[in-house]
Amino acid sequence: MITRMKHTLLLLLLASGAVATQDTAEKANARALTLLAEGDALGAEASALQSLEESSRFDPQTEIVDRPEKGILFEDMITKARDSYRERRGRYYLTLGRALTRLERWMEARKALRRAASLMSLADPYLVMSSHADLSVPVRVDLLLKAYFATGADPAAVKRALWDTGAFVGPSALQA
Repeated sequence: MITRMKHTLLLLLLASGAVATQDTAEKANARALTLLAEGDALGAEASALQSLEESSRFDPQTEIVDRPEKGILFEDMITKARDSYRERRGRYYLTLGRALTRLERWMEARKALRRAASLMSLADPYLVMSSHADLSVPVRVDLLLKAYFATGADPAAVKRALWDTGAFVGPSALQA
């Protein structure tokens, strides 16, 4: 009986530590976004790296916030937890990519942004990458087309960005 209580107590302590780590990672990412908005890209990079470091270990217990519905299989719960973790890490990589873009460290920024794009299916990583000054026009167009078809894309904004590349002779060339 006592060993059972020790195991339960140990599990609770481990879970509370993991939740604290997730909160720390979220706070570091929020701080990075604030620093980016204030124009401090170097500080934002440090905070984004801290958020990635704090979230480097996948712990399903911290990702499962709601009590599972009756009839949900354990594998389904783990899949939901993994998806939540991937989305969080994707946001952290996106923040890092934005900070590195502001610092004009193009190669490092694209590495972080490609990682973000692989973890989440949003248009943002592609849009940020397409703004890199060292890319050729065909590469920028390819990135903007990926952004156009990604989840959450603003088609009008992507069309404007495509037009701004100079790769099209007129607005009618963008009609699909």
